[in-house]
Order: sequence, then C-alpha cells, then structure tokens
Amino acid sequence: MGTPKKKGKSKFGTRPDLAQKPGISKPKKQNPFELKFNRNKHNVLGQKKGTIVGMPGVSRKRAFEHREKTLGVERDRVGKVSKIVDKRIGEKLNDKTDEEKSFMRFAAEKSKHIKSNKFALEDDDDAVVLTHRGQALSEIQKFDRGEHSDDDEIGGDLGADIVRVAHFGGGEVVNGDPEKANQKLSRQSAKRIKRDFISPLFRKDLIQEIVAKSKKAKYDRQQTKDEMEAKTESLDERFKKLQEKLQKTLRPPGANKEEKTEKDDYDRLTALLKTEEDRKMSSSQDSTPLVQTNTIADEARILHEMEKERVLKTKPECLPFVFKMPKKYIQFEALVKMYPDSALDDILSRLLTLYHPSLQEGNKERLRKLFVFLLRHFDVVSRTPPTNESMKTLETLGIHIHSLLKIDIEHCVECFRNMLTSNFTKNRKRLNVFHVVSLLRLSSSLFPTSDNFHPVTTLSLQMAVHFLAHAKITNLQTFAQFTILATALLDHIREGKQFVPELVGFIQFSLHQAVQKNPENPGHQLTTQFAGLDFLGPTTSTAKHPSELKLEDVFSDEKEKNFQDSPQNRCGILRRLLALADQIRMLYLVHTHSYKAVFRPILSILRNVESRKDLPILVRDELKMLSGSLEETVTAKTPDLELRQLSRARNEKSMLKMLEPRFEENFDPERPRTNRDPSRKGAAAEKKKLEHLVKKERKGAIRELRKDGRFLANKQLATIKAADKDRRMKTKRILGGLAEQQGEWNKEKREKK
Repeated sequence: MGTPKKKGKSKFGTRPDLAQKPGISKPKKQNPFELKFNRNKHNVLGQKKGTIVGMPGVSRKRAFEHREKTLGVERDRVGKVSKIVDKRIGEKLNDKTDEEKSFMRFAAEKSKHIKSNKFALEDDDDAVVLTHRGQALSEIQKFDRGEHSDDDEIGGDLGADIVRVAHFGGGEVVNGDPEKANQKLSRQSAKRIKRDFISPLFRKDLIQEIVAKSKKAKYDRQQTKDEMEAKTESLDERFKKLQEKLQKTLRPPGANKEEKTEKDDYDRLTALLKTEEDRKMSSSQDSTPLVQTNTIADEARILHEMEKERVLKTKPECLPFVFKMPKKYIQFEALVKMYPDSALDDILSRLLTLYHPSLQEGNKERLRKLFVFLLRHFDVVSRTPPTNESMKTLETLGIHIHSLLKIDIEHCVECFRNMLTSNFTKNRKRLNVFHVVSLLRLSSSLFPTSDNFHPVTTLSLQMAVHFLAHAKITNLQTFAQFTILATALLDHIREGKQFVPELVGFIQFSLHQAVQKNPENPGHQLTTQFAGLDFLGPTTSTAKHPSELKLEDVFSDEKEKNFQDSPQNRCGILRRLLALADQIRMLYLVHTHSYKAVFRPILSILRNVESRKDLPILVRDELKMLSGSLEETVTAKTPDLELRQLSRARNEKSMLKMLEPRFEENFDPERPRTNRDPSRKGAAAEKKKLEHLVKKERKGAIRELRKDGRFLANKQLATIKAADKDRRMKTKRILGGLAEQQGEWNKEKREKK
C-alpha cells in the first residue's frame, strides 16, 4: 500500500527553487468596480476598445492621505504652537537713547496703576459737554425753554421763575416776589410752605389759561402758514398760465414785423373759445377750496339780498338776480327766450352760483340736468345759420358747459356721446356743415384730442370725416362750407396727428379744380363729388384782393347775403386750400414711410396750377412757396422709405459647388484643423488658448478648495464625536462609581438596623 498524500503540500514538495522567496509579495488583484472606462461613441478602426483611463478609488484615497499629512496636521497645530513675542518697550527702537527708553517704560508702568474714575471731580479738558441746539446746557438758564417748533402744544411763554415755583414748589404759587418764594423753598419746612401758598384752585385756572393761550398761538401760526402756501400755489399757477399765453403770442422765426395776419370769423370764434376757457379755468384755480366755498356762499347771499331790493324798488321787467332752476328743457327754453341774448351769460352764472353743490344737498343733480339742457340748446342753436348773436350764444354756452363738466365728468361724457350718436344715426339728414363744425369744435375744446381713442372726440372725428367724404358739392358756397369743415378737422387732429385719408383726398381733388382745363385732353376724370364745378374761370385774374371766408356769408340762407360766385371768393377758397395743404404737409412729416406716396400727387397738381399765368400776384407767391417747400420735403425722403408693391420673392438658382481636393503641406494628425482654420493661428489664438487654460485651472482650484472644506468639516465632526464619546464614557464611569457607593451605603444602613 502506498502512503496517502498529506494535505497542504504542493506537488513539488520542498524544492528550494520553487519555494516563495521572502520579501516578495504577490501582486494585488484589482477590483474591476474601482476602474473607470471610457465609452466610445463611434467605432474607430484600429482603436482599442474599453481602455482603462483611471482608478477613482485609488486617486481618492491618495488625495485623502495627502490632506491628512498637510491640512490635517496644520489643523491639529492651530493654537498649540508657542511663539516668543518680545514686548519690551523701546527695545527695538534703535534711534532712541537708553534714557528715553527708560522714560517710556516708566510712563507705561505709571499708567498701569492709574485707574480712571468716572466720578472724579477734577477738571478735564477732554470732558464730554452736553449741548442742546448747539448750545451748552451750562450756558442755558435753568428751566428756560429754547426755541420751540411749530408742532409744540405749549409755547415758550413761561419764565424760569414761574416754572421753578409752580413745578417744584409743591404745586402752588407764592404771593409776592418769586425770589422770596425761592429762598423759602430752601430754608423752611413743608408746613411753612403750605401756609405761604394760596389755594390750588388759582393754580388750576392759571394753567388752563396758559394752555389755551399756547393753543391759540399755535392755531394762528398754522393759519398764517396755510394762507402763505395757498397764495404761493395760486401765484405759481397764474404765472404758468401767463407764460403759456406769452409763448403763443411770440412771432414765429422768419416772420416780418410789418406783416399783419387778418383773421376771419371762424378764427375769431376759435380764439374766443380758447381765451374764455383759459380765463374760467384760471379764475377757478386761483382760490383754495375753502375760500372758494366761502366766496360762493357770499355771492349767493348777496344775490338774494339784491333780489329783495329789486322787488321792492325796481320794475318786474328787469333781469332778476335769483332764478329758479328749470326741471325740463321747455322751462329752460322759456327762461332763455324771456330775456335778450346778451343776458344769457348772467342767467347761467347766477344759476351756477345759486345752486352750487357746496350750498345744499341735491344741487349736484340739478346741475347735471342743467348740463343736459345747455348741451341740447347748443345743438339747437348750431342747426341755424350763424349770425353775430348766435355766435355769441354758442360761445357763452361753450364756456358754461366747460364749467359744468367738472361736476360729473362721467355723466357729461355719456350725455355728449348720446347726442353725437343721435345726430350721426337718427338725424343724419338734418345735419348741416355748420352744425358739424360747431360740434367738432365743442368736443375738441372740452376733451383731449391726443388720445388714440376717446369716447367723445373719436366719435366726433368719425362723424366729421363721414360727412366730408359723402358730401356732394354743386356750387361755390357748398365748396366754401366744406373747406371750413376741412379746416376744423385739421385743427382737431393737430395734437394726435391721426392720418385721415378723406381729408388728404379732399385737399387733392379741391386743388385739382384750379388746374387749367384742356378740352382736347380732359385728363383725369374727377369723382361725382365735384361734378359740374369749374373752380377757376377766365375772370380770375381780375381778383386783385382775394376775400376772406366769413361764416355769416358762407353759411347764410338769404339770397342777398349768399356767398356769390365771384373771382374774389374763388381766390379766397384757393388761398384757404393752399394753407390747408401747407399745414397738413408739416403735420404728416412723422409718417416717413407713406409721405412720398401721399404728397407726390399733390405736388404734381401744384406744379400744374403754378403754370397758370392769370392768377393774382398774392396767390401766385403763396403757391410758389408751397410747391417749393413740398418739393424739398418729398425729395428729402430716401428711396428706401418709398412704398413698394408686395410681390413674390425671387430666389436665384445657385450653381453646384465643384469639389476639389485640398492638400496641406504641414498636416498635423493630432490637430488636423489647425492649418485649415485661420482663427487657430496667431497671437489671438494663443491668448484664447491661455484663457481656456486659466479657466480650466480656476475650475480645478475651486473644486480642490471645496474638497478641502469638506475634509476639514469631516475632521471637525470626527473631533466632536470623539469628544462626545469620551464625555459619555466618563459620565458612565462616574455614574457607575456613584451607584457602587450608593449600594455600599445602603448595605451598611441595612446592617446597622
């Protein structure tokens, strides 16, 4: 039988050449989970797959050990390393002598033994001095009050002696001299003081009188201050109004002093409405609400007293001072017809004064109805042909309508809009040109026209534009009426600069009437709006002095005062059209993209009119100036701003690119795009490369600092945990010892029993 093999021995037995040598360890097998591999996005021919790029676990361990040797050691040594500091005074001052150094040491040693005492009574130059309003308290007389503000309830009218005796003398005032009372307070007892004082009732009355006097003085100061502020604000407002009026009256640049512009009735009406409106607004803003209320109450009282005197002394046909507020429009109309037209302003002014909202409850509702009555009366009067009396009536109504507008703005806007809607939809056939002009002027004087949309001004503009676009002109008088309407429409859009194509078309076709007709070549056919109208006849050259357009003549229905077809009137209309064209040229300069398309036809018409030789000299000069200025503005616009017709974009077909091989002499396979891209060469490329490296290093430094912070935080946490563990062990040991002692003491106690 053979012997069995022993376990644990190799098949080579104990051969010395095959045995493991001492000091040589087997290579450690790597954990595949601690290795990092790069995943290739594309398979590249000849490139190895699954290349190992690093071992994160090993790197992290190596970094931790390095921080333990550097940061950990520095943290453990913080506050534990000694440092010798030489605090000998003057030892390092080589420029000092030994005597000076000893003197410095002596002074320092003496200062250690001297302790400052805040209760010391010695004089100190650097002592703190308490002040009040920039004055030292020691210089102010005791118990005297300094300057007091306007908000103090009690003024500084009390003397120091009275305050000393009244406040600190037991609550009473001494009969006689205050100095004697002060001496008694320091020498005598409390009983003697009470005998020398009078009853407390006198002191109470005295204090009440002092308080009342101080309150009255404070009230007077406040009243004076309020009055000064009110007067200052009133003066500022009046100065602003005056400054605006002065700016309007300044002569424009380039104008001649000898030139005098004559205004027609329409311009006078516009100026009167504006001036009266400014006058009413300035007079209403001059006073404060309190003073205005008192003034209105006084005026109403005076009107009642004057009415009583009138009833007793004068005849009942005179104009009364007190009127009863009408409840219906029929009563208002009867009241107006009862007196002459010149008394309308007095009647309305007295109604506004007697029924002011501040005098009685319910007056606000009465004034709302009065606004409706005035608006309706304005509508009725503007339907009739204009006269001097009707123009003054419309002016007076416009002023008082503006005054009532402040009572309830929302109600006034609704009423005005309802009136315009009714005229525009239901009573369109009853409208006339003067009616539309009057409503347009009234709306622009009451409400802003610069807004993109307004419930009143936008509707009135729409009504006027529709009326201008659908008008049929058959004679010269109708032509003049619609020219005035175009003027009012231009004034309405002056602030908002709204583009109105109907207005531009009216001016263009109106100027076309001045072109000399050629029977052989009729040219452009006009619309039916100007059918059968020959604007300028052969007798136009005889008009040396063109006439102005007067409202009474243009809108008159009487045959005697009718607007006659004369050369003077034709030239007057032509001058008004030239002025409209010039104003609209300046107004629409902001419309840069459409300016050429709008005004180029007008320029061609003006050139044709300018070729006529039978025009008056005045009209010819104005026409020449207008055509020259319009030509400059039209040619000043660049061709890029010209309107172009919309068309399909045309794309040119590009030829195919020919592919040719590119050979590079200095080709670098590691950086293949270096030679092809010029931006990768030169100083700029090097600078960009260095900036990239700096950015990369900055990110790496920030990352390392964060790791250092986490390492220090972990070390601190480990230190705290170790200290807590040590404390718990000590506590447990102490509690165990105490429990053992308690057990022994209990055992001895039982044995004694």
